[in-house]
Amino acid sequence: MFFKNLVKVVLILLILSSICRFNANAFTGPGIVFSPMIGYYNYNDDYSNTTASPKQDQRSHFLYDIRLGYLINTKVKLYLGLIYSGMKRDYTPGTIQRVSAGASAGFAANNFAIVVHFFPWSQYNHPNFTASDGVGFQFDAGYYAPLSKAFSLGLQFTYRNITYNSYTPVGSTTSQSKVITEEEYLPMIGCAIVF
Repeated sequence: MFFKNLVKVVLILLILSSICRFNANAFTGPGIVFSPMIGYYNYNDDYSNTTASPKQDQRSHFLYDIRLGYLINTKVKLYLGLIYSGMKRDYTPGTIQRVSAGASAGFAANNFAIVVHFFPWSQYNHPNFTASDGVGFQFDAGYYAPLSKAFSLGLQFTYRNITYNSYTPVGSTTSQSKVITEEEYLPMIGCAIVF
């Protein structure tokens, strides 16, 4: 419910921004860019008409990206930066968490931005195991509505794929060479502040 209401507010702000500032652009000049983004969703699977156990599966999923970079002043603004990304997901009996860090490159023009992130480091903590030596990438395509010269609200689609090459079961000190892949597709909302 929270995420649906938040998306409605962002969409209203995007519409108002485009009406009030028809000629405004989100990324007008060079500068340092700070851009936090969040994604959240709940799901409820009902298995009451099947032989599956448990009969109901309710979970929530929260993701965030914290990005810091620099816009280089060209006709199409080139973006270079860093990203720290995290995820927390409900899981019976516990919580799944992921943290990743990496580098970013992309471009921005006419309020649109496309950014690719490379994660040379990622760790995945599951109630039954820890996966490490994660390497992967993320692709973001988004629209940013300028609310001032330095502040824009954004809505983006994110695709993330991370492969973990080391697996350590809970209670063990010996890691195993086992490949685990995490893949996500989701919308995210946030802002961009240009200094």
